[in-house]
Amino acid sequence: MINLLDFKNHTGLKKLLSEMGIDVLAELPPLTFIEKIIPSEGMEITVSDIVITDQGLVTVNDQVCCIYIKAQSEKWYDLQQNISSYKYHVYNCQTIQSMIESGRGARYVASKRDDGFFPVLTHKGLREMKLGLCGNCRSSLSKLRDLPNPFSLKEFYKKFKSEERLLTPNEYAKDHSEVATRYKKLFNYTCQFCNVNCTGAKHLLHMHHKDGNKTNNARENLGILCVACHADQPYHSQMYNDPQTVKHIEELKKIRTSQKVV
Repeated sequence: MINLLDFKNHTGLKKLLSEMGIDVLAELPPLTFIEKIIPSEGMEITVSDIVITDQGLVTVNDQVCCIYIKAQSEKWYDLQQNISSYKYHVYNCQTIQSMIESGRGARYVASKRDDGFFPVLTHKGLREMKLGLCGNCRSSLSKLRDLPNPFSLKEFYKKFKSEERLLTPNEYAKDHSEVATRYKKLFNYTCQFCNVNCTGAKHLLHMHHKDGNKTNNARENLGILCVACHADQPYHSQMYNDPQTVKHIEELKKIRTSQKVV
């Protein structure tokens, strides 16, 4: 056990307080720490509640969890079979990236249920429905090692219950700059999509992450694209909202014209 310093009886502190004209220190109320546990019935969330781990996993309140749409359309579920065609998500897949980009997170709830059944708001009220794992999530998760096969939420939570380092969806890996420079040089500063050469304007060349996870610098996940081709990738339309990006695209168009790149 560590013995902490008793500041109330500290000579130096008493002298300082006396010089400041303070005779008595006010008593501070005890601190109460409340852990925000995700309830079994699910918790309504917004886009800002979602944080993506360095492995691309979905977390809410620092807890690895799944998210799904609770209020579902009648044509997609079967009340007799208690099964729905809607899917749940545990990974930063294309569906989740699109949801974050469009700001439509209010449709989702976070859940820690591990049996595959989730409370669903149907036209007959709240029902427990069987949901399957999103196909895009499944494909992305296949890159992680030692995943339960067949997939099981219970085993998944056991493996990833102690994620510590969290990243926001827009944060790159620490070695991003180094990796980007190396790959751009490897491809001779040429866009892999339109073949425009950016040797004289390297700032117009980007390193693109195909799965949307900016920390996944696996070679097969990377592409070297000019700023225009990068902005035209799926779920990247927000790049056109950046004035600097628009300026760079206009600059790139002139280079394309000079190189006769259509």
